[in-house]
Parts: sequence; structure tokens; C-alpha cells
Amino acid sequence: MSTEQDQIAVIKLSTSLVNHRDNSLNEGNIQAYVAQIMQREIREQYKIILVSSGAIATGKFLLNGTCANGGTIEEGKLQEYASIGQPHLFIAFYNSLLEHKALASQVLVTNQELQDPKTREKILATLRWNLRETRKQIVPIVNENDTVATDEFITDNDEIAGKISELVHAKVLLLLTNTNGVLADMHDPDSRISTFAAGSREWERYVHDTPNGRNRGGMTSKCEVGSRLSLQGIRVVIANGSDPQNDPTLIARALLRPGEDGTTFLPAE
Repeated sequence: MSTEQDQIAVIKLSTSLVNHRDNSLNEGNIQAYVAQIMQREIREQYKIILVSSGAIATGKFLLNGTCANGGTIEEGKLQEYASIGQPHLFIAFYNSLLEHKALASQVLVTNQELQDPKTREKILATLRWNLRETRKQIVPIVNENDTVATDEFITDNDEIAGKISELVHAKVLLLLTNTNGVLADMHDPDSRISTFAAGSREWERYVHDTPNGRNRGGMTSKCEVGSRLSLQGIRVVIANGSDPQNDPTLIARALLRPGEDGTTFLPAE
């Protein structure tokens, strides 16, 4: 799908970046991310697809729910949170893109749909039309369709972002999180490991996730995606995106200047 003139970058935003600690939407951050992807130097190089977490956390906030770690949740409750939070999350991106005279396209998918050849083709066709539209710039906003997902929330949006990247033959997948990438010492934020070779499992020496009630993914899932996609020639960058309002070039650096920020899984040649 992508060509030399039409390279695609998939950018995934974690819950901690689009939601405040109380689970309310961080609309200031969302506006800042949108402003960054609309920068000319990025638009001249890439077509952008956004994959955003945050629907469940937003739904919890709107229902005055909590985000306590652990414990069991009544069947269907996470789906309820997602069904309430998803439109509010999308509207925030939609309104932010309108300020830049662009449109948001909502693309809700499940792991099963991304594995089924027929539905994969439908998803690909939608994304292809979005990215080739000439009358308006359209930015697809992808999220898991949690209300009908049958994987019982095992799938996380890192994996969804990886599968979307494979589907559209993206040039780069940028996984934004709240750490500086893979750290040699988890207590030292400056100890980032800048690169791993394609398919490397070296990251397993350093990554030890702990349970988090807000995020289904974690550094392990990001590195698994990085290892797999890099073997397919897709560059995968894990970078800190926690302060977009005060760091207006963080996305440009990660996309256009490899190795400057975060941890990069180098693509196989």
C-alpha cells in the first residue's frame, strides 16, 4: 500500500498519555499531539494513522468509577466503560483535528477482524481511502472495539497498532508511552537503550512489567511488537510522549531523527 511518495507512520498513544491520573481525558495533551502530527515536516514525509487507548479509563471517570489495580470486575463492566468512553475520546480527537482543517475517521477493530481475511480487506480498504483522500486531510483514529471483542480484553492496543502497521505496510510504528524507552536500569530514566537489532530478544534482560490497572499493555507487549515488526522491515520506536504540551517536537524527533529519542528496533533490510 505505501510507496516512496506515500509512506505511512502509525502512532500509538497509551492511556497514561491521553488520560489524567483521575481517568479524565487530557484534552490538552490530545490537542498537542494533533498539532504535532499536523506539522509540515511530518505531513511532507508521512501519512499518519493514530491508535489511541483511553476509552475504558474515560468511561470509568464519567461513571465515577475507580481504576484500582487487581481484583475482579463483573462481566461486561469493562465493555460498559469502553462504550461510554469511546465517543468522548473520539470527539476530543475530532475537534482537535478540525482546528487544523482536517477530519478524523473512526476505525474500531477487533483482533478477530484483523485475523480474518475478508474483514482485513474491509479495514484496509477504509484506511486506503482515508489516506488517499484529496479533498480533506483525514487522520484515522483506531481503537479496539471493546464492546464486541471476544478475546476478553487480552488484546492490547500495542498489538492492535502492530497489526495495523503490518496491514498497511507502515514505514514506522511509534509507540508513545511515559518512559524513555527500554531502560538498562529501571531506576535511572537516563539509562535508555537506544537500539536493538531486528528481531532481537535482548530486551528481555531489562523488561519486567508490573501489573497496571489502567493499561492492558506494557513494555513487554511493546517490545514483542517491536521484535516481530522489525523483522518485516518496519522500524519500531518506543519513546516518551508524556509532555507534548512542553515538547512540541517529540513526534518529529521520533519519526524523522531515528535514535535521538527512546528505543528503536531497527528494521531488517
